[in-house]
Amino acid sequence: MVDRAQCYWVKKYILKQGISNLKFKNKKLGSFICVGATKGEKLFDGVKLTVRYFFDSFNIEYFSELLVKRVDNKGDVLNTPAVKDAQDLGWKLCGPEC
Repeated sequence: MVDRAQCYWVKKYILKQGISNLKFKNKKLGSFICVGATKGEKLFDGVKLTVRYFFDSFNIEYFSELLVKRVDNKGDVLNTPAVKDAQDLGWKLCGPEC
């Protein structure tokens, strides 16, 4: 998805044309959810930067993130607080309209 959006980044930053044709009515909030198998301290640093640039290209505010380490096998995520955290994140993004 990020690679396919490269044309919008070029339009905004190289051609200085903006992305008004996307017709966003209001500022959009974006959240990033990612899981990784290891426990490395900087496990998500690179991908978080990529997501921030991606969101910026579309005028999306980096609202929140849910980053879960040590998820290696199928079903492992179910043994973490991530499921509840993801539900809470959904409610935060949706706001009072939910």
